[in-house]
Amino acid sequence: MKGSTSYIIINFIIVLLTYLLQSEVVSIALLSLIQIVYVSLHIYRMAPIKLSMGLLFLIILFLFHSGHSILYLQGAKITDFWNMTFCTSSEYAIAQIYTQLSILFISLGYMYIYVDYQRFTAFGVGQIKRLPFLLFFVFTVPIFVISKLMQIDVAESEGYLATYALANHPLFHYGYDFIEICPSLAAILCVLYKDKPTVRFTLAAFIIVFGTYSMISGHRISALIQIITFVIVYYGAISDITKKTIVVFLFAGLFYVTFLPMVSYLRTYGQVDIEHLTELFQDQRSGSQESENSFLVEFGGTVISLIYPMKYAGETYNYMYGATYLLEPINILPKKPEFIVKNELYQHAKVYVDNLPNRVRRGLGGSVLGELYSNFSWFGCLFAFLIGIFLKYIDMAIVTIKRNRCLSYWTIMLILWIPHTIMWIRGYFQGYISSMMIIVYVIWRLSLRRK
Repeated sequence: MKGSTSYIIINFIIVLLTYLLQSEVVSIALLSLIQIVYVSLHIYRMAPIKLSMGLLFLIILFLFHSGHSILYLQGAKITDFWNMTFCTSSEYAIAQIYTQLSILFISLGYMYIYVDYQRFTAFGVGQIKRLPFLLFFVFTVPIFVISKLMQIDVAESEGYLATYALANHPLFHYGYDFIEICPSLAAILCVLYKDKPTVRFTLAAFIIVFGTYSMISGHRISALIQIITFVIVYYGAISDITKKTIVVFLFAGLFYVTFLPMVSYLRTYGQVDIEHLTELFQDQRSGSQESENSFLVEFGGTVISLIYPMKYAGETYNYMYGATYLLEPINILPKKPEFIVKNELYQHAKVYVDNLPNRVRRGLGGSVLGELYSNFSWFGCLFAFLIGIFLKYIDMAIVTIKRNRCLSYWTIMLILWIPHTIMWIRGYFQGYISSMMIIVYVIWRLSLRRK
């Protein structure tokens, strides 16, 4: 494709400069920022939809793994964020090189792979009965709402950390997949009810308003991603983005940039309730809390989940050589055999941070890049190319709905995988393949009209 050679060369020059200037944190920060702007412009021009997963994934990946770069350019020091006993400036620089290479190969996979849209045109929307999906959604709503209200109640009475004990509650243990799928089903219903503005508005209000309210339990990211998923599908497959829409997006962005650090602060230092939220908001307005910087400080720390694998993989634990991804189909079993669950390979491959030394993995979350490195070392950057292809498939599935008014089983599954894909940046590959695929397939077959 025209311009691809220059695109690759410019990105490699940025990576090379990062390597040569790895002792200069400010220089690395500037180079990282230049690269993500350069890559984002190319993705935006080539994406089939405005709110593309290709663009969104790379921007969030940058913010989570290189977000501190913006703070370094404002005068912050690396010692402000990292305990240099476990992480040196050199290790941070090497992790940034890995991040830059991964961003390059993800973008190449997205931009330069052709996806045949016809594979998503199995049936016209008019050939699909709404009732099976509507009943499935109605079934999941009470489970979703009750679970969120339980989290809020526990957070207000016992604190945020106590909400994790709910994982052992039967509702969360047996109903987890139904809780997670509910908001995405709302997006699919909007596609099926495109000719019913009232239904679409009701679904949008439920997901956005209740989702935002549920964040006061301290669980912010899952709710925010569910809202983002709804917006991507809504404006990618149903409606168009106008100037008014852009203004609404800007105000919403400012609101969440302010709101998310407030919830983070409260879940750590106090009860998550309306009274404390109001008090902290007043502190932010007075300048004692800078919400934008708090946002970057908190989420930019994901890079540590890449730094540690780069430090310990191959020494403290063996590389997993793709076992993380190859063993995932086992999760399609409603109940996994005990010999599999207790198998050491399966346990270590499922959550890569469990292989790290105890002194560094406490409170450590996941990272899509750290997971790649734990499996393939530096070759993980090359495998990131496949992530770009997958992102292109999601965008093509969504745009096909708008252009051709068509759906397929895989279109629906790709939509349902959007939250997992965004969460993967800060999480693990687990969850992509599950018994829910079978349930959705049954619903899909029931929804097809027969002559």
